[in-house]
Amino acid sequence: MSDIIKNGLFSVVFSANKEFCVKSLKKIIIDFALRRCSFGSLAVSENDKNASACDRIAQDLWFPARLVHQIVRNFLLEINNYLRLITIYRIKRTVVRPEVRLRIYLHKLHRIAPVFDYRRARRNLTALLNLFDKYNFHPQVSTQLACIIYVTDKKSENDVKLVQRNVRAITGCSAYAFHKVRNILKIDALLKK
Repeated sequence: MSDIIKNGLFSVVFSANKEFCVKSLKKIIIDFALRRCSFGSLAVSENDKNASACDRIAQDLWFPARLVHQIVRNFLLEINNYLRLITIYRIKRTVVRPEVRLRIYLHKLHRIAPVFDYRRARRNLTALLNLFDKYNFHPQVSTQLACIIYVTDKKSENDVKLVQRNVRAITGCSAYAFHKVRNILKIDALLKK
């Protein structure tokens, strides 16, 4: 059932939007936060009573501040658990192929932070693994994930790109390792082609 209100020359229809649920709100808020705020300011703002970064996100998106705080807090907890999973409980190389192992971690990361196109990331995963084999250079899983998300985001149609610091933070990759891989593989030169 929908209510119809007629105002002058146009009519407005109010109906329940089934697509607009908590999952889509989470995607909107996390995407906005990782593209426009520093990951560190989000972590600090959750502990701080002022919570300026979350309040700024709520104000820019016109969402209730309490909802934004809750979604950001849950996101930070999930990322913390994910980073612990990557560092402590690693899938051994002998069990599965490297592509499958990275795809498992990439899928889990996409479920937590849906800020990149997963299908494109899977294609980029295959291309980057071929590039790693070509150069005979195999960095750690977190560095490979950071490179995959970086390349996927660079090739997306979004005007505002992900903050590099946030990409490294959600994958647990150090800045040194990330930039070393970018320089060795010449990723930026390949993206310009």
